[in-house]
Amino acid sequence: MTARRMTRRRFLVLAAGAAAVSVFGLDYLLGSRVPRLVSPPSEQQAVSIVRCYPDDSYEVIKQMLTEAIDQVGGIESYVKPGQSVLIKPNLTGSYPDLKVKGSPYVSTDVRVVEALAELVKEAEGSFVRVGEGPGATEAFAAFRELGYEEMAERVGVDLVDLNTGPMEEVLVPGGGLRYRSFRLNSALVNADVLISVAKLKCHATAGVTFTMKNLFGIAPNTVYASSGTGARDTFHSPTSKVPYVIVDLNMAKRMTLTIIDGMVGMEGGEGPWISRARPKEMDLLIAGNNPVATDTVATAIIGFDPEGTSYPPFITRIPNHINIARDVGLGSNNLAEIDVRGMQIRAARSPFIPAPDA
Repeated sequence: MTARRMTRRRFLVLAAGAAAVSVFGLDYLLGSRVPRLVSPPSEQQAVSIVRCYPDDSYEVIKQMLTEAIDQVGGIESYVKPGQSVLIKPNLTGSYPDLKVKGSPYVSTDVRVVEALAELVKEAEGSFVRVGEGPGATEAFAAFRELGYEEMAERVGVDLVDLNTGPMEEVLVPGGGLRYRSFRLNSALVNADVLISVAKLKCHATAGVTFTMKNLFGIAPNTVYASSGTGARDTFHSPTSKVPYVIVDLNMAKRMTLTIIDGMVGMEGGEGPWISRARPKEMDLLIAGNNPVATDTVATAIIGFDPEGTSYPPFITRIPNHINIARDVGLGSNNLAEIDVRGMQIRAARSPFIPAPDA
């Protein structure tokens, strides 16, 4: 075979292509087609919805969380005796005073995490940690202000700052969509089980933020923030990169059990830094055996199409990360393929105001 001569024109074409891949990703050159990179789940995707009120007692919250998890197989289906478990709440910002009926609406209610930690220990999980890498505050400041330090002492779990400490390289299956690998905290990497405990919120970049978007907080700021920014700005440049990074993170560290604290959600945005954002009482807990399915049901509950491709809620020119997760093989976002247990979506649905469009 005769080698093709490298002309200046051919060099410039190849260089431009490489630059486009670097900036926009391979799918940009393939017409936004997303390849199948992981094997789809073999079991029936199931999501449960239960009523739980923000002013309920801790005992009632634990009872309702237990019911939600039992409806999707029970904690013993996810945690085996001797396994190590890392629970990932959403503590993107602390804001301890922003509450409705005693329940925070920016961050995951500590009572839900405490109830889950107790259930994991009752299932004989050998080592239980609660880990977070906030983007807007220091992890242990958030733990302290939101009651997580007191909870950890009561239950006997460890708290982990995922932004610091020993790190390990984790490959993304199939080479990923934006990242071939991530540097992640060793406590997370070596956990046998990862459980995401997210909030029910709209998001100014991703459209919605539930169990999958919650994994942004496993990527350390010390690695993925530009010098002096204190936030994962490298994930947001350009903003159209965000949904692909969400999916890459979910492929790098897989979850099964996923939970959403929907007692009080946020419509209009993910936090008080978004002008339209405001709390909305929903009186719900949601649990599922697959993050794509869980986030699909949550999207429908707040009044949006989980297979949608436009605003609202998905921001103009930023693809729907739930569709991308479906395409790579992480799960289905077709409601007809998801077994919804407990309350039905129509009974739980209460439309949210979307985050502002770009």
